[in-house]
Amino acid sequence: MSFLSKLTEEERAQFEKIEEKSDIAVYNAAYKEYEESGKHSRPIEELWKELDIGH
Repeated sequence: MSFLSKLTEEERAQFEKIEEKSDIAVYNAAYKEYEESGKHSRPIEELWKELDIGH
């Protein structure tokens, strides 16, 4: 049995809010690391053209 099932509705809502904030913090840290790496995203069509894939 999951510990979440033992929580009250209010406790579960608070837990979910904390979990969401944690997910956002992890995303922000990963995105910052990506930006600082100097890498850039590009459209998939550019990769297809580079690899001479007929899409």
